[in-house]
Amino acid sequence: MTLKVEQVSETTVMIRLGNTIDLALVPQLSALCEGIQQHFGRGVVELIPAYTSVLVEVNVRLLSPERLKTWVIHQASHC
Repeated sequence: MTLKVEQVSETTVMIRLGNTIDLALVPQLSALCEGIQQHFGRGVVELIPAYTSVLVEVNVRLLSPERLKTWVIHQASHC
């Protein structure tokens, strides 16, 4: 897995788990989306998963993109 986390706008963060379509990433992306939603709740406006990535829109009044990025990187380092 190649993790890349980047802020793409004031309210969105792109999380990439790979560079090529890989069905093995689907469960990981699903678990990531579930974990983000459970951990941050109303701070997450929308989760938009794709084949190798998920775009996360945050409510910046409740969750900063930087905090989300830090959490994702921390979670990945403990897998």
